[in-house]
Amino acid sequence: MVFVTVDNDSDRLRELSGRIFQKYPGTVVYEFTDPMLSVKYICNNRVDIVVAREKMRPVDGTLLIDVVHRHKPELPVILF
Repeated sequence: MVFVTVDNDSDRLRELSGRIFQKYPGTVVYEFTDPMLSVKYICNNRVDIVVAREKMRPVDGTLLIDVVHRHKPELPVILF
């Protein structure tokens, strides 16, 4: 399974990725502190699930969902 995690705070991002590794051993997690860079990666690569912070800059989580779903409407995006 391939996860993409997105959060402007790198410490919180690392903690989130660690929790995912504990819950789903053997997964691949790509971390992004820049929401728009994450969208570029998500649209051009195979990703199974996206976990993103709701409050981010310059793009918040709800806008990230909108952009991702324009290109991959079936992709699950979880905001926290």
